[in-house]
Amino acid sequence: MRAGKLRSRVIILAPPSAETPQSAHGTPTGAWTTVDTVWADVEEIGGDTQFRGDQFNTVKQLRVTLRYFSGLTEKHRFSFNSRTFHILHVGTDQKLTEMICDCIEVKT
Repeated sequence: MRAGKLRSRVIILAPPSAETPQSAHGTPTGAWTTVDTVWADVEEIGGDTQFRGDQFNTVKQLRVTLRYFSGLTEKHRFSFNSRTFHILHVGTDQKLTEMICDCIEVKT
């Protein structure tokens, strides 16, 4: 992977721990914690408009390419330009030198 292609700073976020208090719906109420800040290539690959709860919502899809980062899974999130993205899929090459993650924007 060419270093010049990795032009964006992306923050990797880990979910709240299992010991974090939960809401009435069973979801953790704690904050996501920063794992690391890495250089990445961020490419917008599409978007969609969905109708939910009597309103239209725009969903943006991105592909984030970064150097191999051990332990990165679909449970993590990325933060980029004050926006948060949920990782849908993490793919690696055979040499374990790079990761390609497909993501969607999380509305907070």
